Amino acid sequence: MSSVGSPPPRPVTSHQLRRVSADALLAVLRVGEVMTASQLMEATGFSRTSVHEVCADLLRLGRIIEVDGGTPVAARGMSGGRGRPPRRYAFAADSGAVVAVDLGVHTITVWVTDLRGVLRGVSERTLPDPVTADRTALLDELVGRALTGAGMRTAEVLVAVVGVPSSLSAVQQIEYPAEQRGVALATAWATGRGWPVLIENDANLAALGERWSGVARSLDNVVVVLAGERLGAGILMGGRLVRGEHGSAGELRFVSLMPAIGPEVLGIARHARELAAAAIADGTATFGAAAQRAAVDGTAAVDTPDMSARAVFRAAADGDESALRIVRTVCERLAHLVGVLATLLDPAMVVISGGVADAGRLLVDTIQQLLPAAMIDNPPLVVASSLGADAVVTGGVRLGLDHLENHLLDGLVG
Repeated sequence: MSSVGSPPPRPVTSHQLRRVSADALLAVLRVGEVMTASQLMEATGFSRTSVHEVCADLLRLGRIIEVDGGTPVAARGMSGGRGRPPRRYAFAADSGAVVAVDLGVHTITVWVTDLRGVLRGVSERTLPDPVTADRTALLDELVGRALTGAGMRTAEVLVAVVGVPSSLSAVQQIEYPAEQRGVALATAWATGRGWPVLIENDANLAALGERWSGVARSLDNVVVVLAGERLGAGILMGGRLVRGEHGSAGELRFVSLMPAIGPEVLGIARHARELAAAAIADGTATFGAAAQRAAVDGTAAVDTPDMSARAVFRAAADGDESALRIVRTVCERLAHLVGVLATLLDPAMVVISGGVADAGRLLVDTIQQLLPAAMIDNPPLVVASSLGADAVVTGGVRLGLDHLENHLLDGLVG
């Protein structure tokens, strides 16, 4: 019974019922293989008539295909002839593409997947000079190359997601770090694409990626610290991203107020590289000449800033004393940060993600040892990402798929 003065509930329309039914049936086919009408009836509880009616709608939209002996067949009347085998349906995973972009400080990575999130095409470019790089032109080139590798056309893209290393304002204007000011921004690239472009903080995408297919799979309360060139955190509470009023909840600028962490929001890779350069300059570095060159400028068979930090981590893993001192200093800062995040948010897990995650055991063991346990009632499990440098694009795919799940049926005919 409705309360006095409240409007009566609106009746549910046949179109809304058809939409709900199509959503349910598509959800079953999206995660399954080829299914008969009888199997769909069992999975959804729908009548045979409803299953065939909804399948007819989905066939017209191109969201499913009819399969005969494992081979798609053209859509035809719903009444087959006598003795005709049961009709079999499958999700049309190849009917569109998802584009995910990690627009990093030094590297741009593009993935193209089908509508199930299966990787179909990849392209990547390391930027020799992040200050002068024309990211708009590079994005066009890399997206085109990834689509070609996937065997897909621009017209087949249904959504693109761009991860950026900064916070987002309420209107999604992006403020890059100082070394990237003046370059083309993702919002400019998004203009005139012809398909939706979602722009999201890179650490938030890393959190989505880790929860979807990484070490935090299915956990609801997780903090993912993206710790390459900069520090940023993706925060999941109750399974939902915590963005804050202006999209900057995980930017971690408060660390500048904490002497134990330091005046700058330096990522693990950048901090390790700077400490290595200082040790080399004052003659205290004891790791080999090749590792020294790699630690400072990325030479000696490594060609990215993250890789140059890995030279230090490799030396530390081999027992080099000066490299171990650097790792301990870096991890002391990160342990204090993890302690603060754990006290404020009480996550089940803190994931160290980004390009340095393959330093794995060394980093997380050191951080776990240095955690200020006295200030944490329930210390979280600290783990290294299993996705590494792919965490951001993985999360971009997940966000794109989430968007499509809400829009694949927009053209449904009631």
